[in-house]
Amino acid sequence: AVVSTQSTGSMEHADIANTLSRRLIQLRAARTLWHKDMNQFMDHILRVDDEGLSYDVFPWIIGRVRKGEKSSQPVSMGACQEFMPVVIRFLHSDKGEHNHIALVMVLSLLERFWDQ
Repeated sequence: AVVSTQSTGSMEHADIANTLSRRLIQLRAARTLWHKDMNQFMDHILRVDDEGLSYDVFPWIIGRVRKGEKSSQPVSMGACQEFMPVVIRFLHSDKGEHNHIALVMVLSLLERFWDQ
Protein backbone atom coordinates (compact mmCIF):
# COMPACT_ATOMS: atom_id res chain seq x y z
CA ALA A 1 0.00 0.00 0.00
CA VAL A 2 2.89 2.38 0.74
CA VAL A 3 4.46 1.75 -2.67
CA SER A 4 1.14 2.41 -4.39
CA THR A 5 0.71 5.68 -2.51
CA GLN A 6 4.26 6.75 -3.39
CA SER A 7 3.83 5.99 -7.08
CA THR A 8 0.48 7.81 -7.11
CA GLY A 9 2.16 10.78 -5.42
CA SER A 10 4.96 10.75 -7.99
CA MET A 11 2.44 10.66 -10.83
CA GLU A 12 0.49 13.55 -9.31
CA HIS A 13 3.71 15.50 -8.92
CA ALA A 14 4.62 14.84 -12.56
CA ASP A 15 1.15 15.92 -13.69
CA ILE A 16 1.36 19.14 -11.70
CA ALA A 17 4.87 19.83 -13.01
CA ASN A 18 3.71 19.26 -16.61
CA THR A 19 0.69 21.53 -16.10
CA LEU A 20 2.81 24.31 -14.63
CA SER A 21 5.41 23.94 -17.38
CA ARG A 22 2.73 24.17 -20.07
CA ARG A 23 1.21 27.20 -18.35
CA LEU A 24 4.59 28.94 -18.19
CA ILE A 25 5.13 28.35 -21.90
CA GLN A 26 1.67 29.74 -22.65
CA LEU A 27 2.30 32.81 -20.49
CA ARG A 28 5.63 33.46 -22.17
CA ALA A 29 4.05 33.23 -25.61
CA ALA A 30 1.21 35.52 -24.50
CA ARG A 31 3.66 38.04 -23.04
CA THR A 32 5.68 38.09 -26.27
CA LEU A 33 2.55 38.75 -28.32
CA TRP A 34 1.36 41.28 -25.75
CA HIS A 35 4.41 43.43 -26.45
CA LYS A 36 4.25 42.96 -30.23
CA ASP A 37 0.66 43.08 -31.44
CA MET A 38 -2.60 43.29 -29.50
CA ASN A 39 -4.64 41.52 -32.19
CA GLN A 40 -2.24 38.57 -32.30
CA PHE A 41 -2.29 38.48 -28.50
CA MET A 42 -6.10 38.28 -28.40
CA ASP A 43 -6.15 35.68 -31.18
CA HIS A 44 -3.64 33.58 -29.20
CA ILE A 45 -5.65 33.78 -25.97
CA LEU A 46 -8.86 32.82 -27.75
CA ARG A 47 -7.21 30.02 -29.75
CA VAL A 48 -5.52 28.46 -26.71
CA ASP A 49 -8.84 28.66 -24.83
CA ASP A 50 -7.27 27.91 -21.46
CA GLU A 51 -9.11 29.10 -18.35
CA GLY A 52 -5.91 29.56 -16.33
CA LEU A 53 -4.18 31.55 -19.05
CA SER A 54 -7.24 33.74 -19.53
CA TYR A 55 -7.39 34.40 -15.80
CA ASP A 56 -3.69 35.28 -15.75
CA VAL A 57 -3.96 37.83 -18.57
CA PHE A 58 -7.20 39.51 -17.47
CA PRO A 59 -5.28 42.06 -15.34
CA TRP A 60 -3.03 42.91 -18.31
CA ILE A 61 -6.03 43.61 -20.52
CA ILE A 62 -7.88 45.53 -17.81
CA GLY A 63 -4.81 47.71 -17.21
CA ARG A 64 -4.48 48.54 -20.88
CA VAL A 65 -8.21 49.22 -21.23
CA ARG A 66 -8.01 51.63 -18.29
CA LYS A 67 -5.00 53.45 -19.79
CA GLY A 68 -6.95 53.97 -23.00
CA GLU A 69 -5.20 56.07 -25.61
CA LYS A 70 -2.35 56.79 -23.18
CA SER A 71 -1.19 53.21 -23.69
CA SER A 72 1.52 52.50 -26.25
CA GLN A 73 -0.83 49.85 -27.70
CA PRO A 74 -4.42 50.74 -26.80
CA VAL A 75 -7.00 47.97 -26.75
CA SER A 76 -9.60 48.53 -29.44
CA MET A 77 -13.30 48.02 -28.89
CA GLY A 78 -13.14 45.27 -31.52
CA ALA A 79 -10.48 43.37 -29.58
CA CYS A 80 -12.61 43.69 -26.44
CA GLN A 81 -15.65 42.37 -28.33
CA GLU A 82 -13.64 39.34 -29.41
CA PHE A 83 -12.74 38.71 -25.76
CA MET A 84 -16.36 38.97 -24.53
CA PRO A 85 -17.08 35.20 -24.73
CA VAL A 86 -14.27 34.69 -22.20
CA VAL A 87 -15.68 37.48 -20.00
CA ILE A 88 -19.15 35.94 -20.16
CA ARG A 89 -17.79 32.48 -19.37
CA PHE A 90 -16.05 33.92 -16.31
CA LEU A 91 -19.22 35.73 -15.24
CA HIS A 92 -21.09 32.41 -15.29
CA SER A 93 -18.32 30.54 -13.46
CA ASP A 94 -18.84 29.01 -10.04
CA LYS A 95 -15.52 30.51 -8.96
CA GLY A 96 -15.84 33.81 -7.12
CA GLU A 97 -12.45 35.10 -8.28
CA HIS A 98 -13.50 34.53 -11.90
CA ASN A 99 -16.74 36.42 -11.33
CA HIS A 100 -14.85 39.28 -9.71
CA ILE A 101 -12.24 39.72 -12.44
CA ALA A 102 -14.91 39.53 -15.15
CA LEU A 103 -16.96 42.21 -13.37
CA VAL A 104 -13.88 44.43 -13.10
CA MET A 105 -13.36 43.94 -16.84
CA VAL A 106 -16.98 44.89 -17.61
CA LEU A 107 -16.68 48.00 -15.43
CA SER A 108 -13.41 48.98 -17.12
CA LEU A 109 -14.96 48.52 -20.56
CA LEU A 110 -17.98 50.63 -19.64
CA GLU A 111 -15.76 53.39 -18.26
CA ARG A 112 -13.50 53.33 -21.33
CA PHE A 113 -16.02 52.98 -24.14
CA TRP A 114 -19.21 54.50 -22.72
CA ASP A 115 -19.14 57.51 -25.04
CA GLN A 116 -18.47 55.44 -28.13
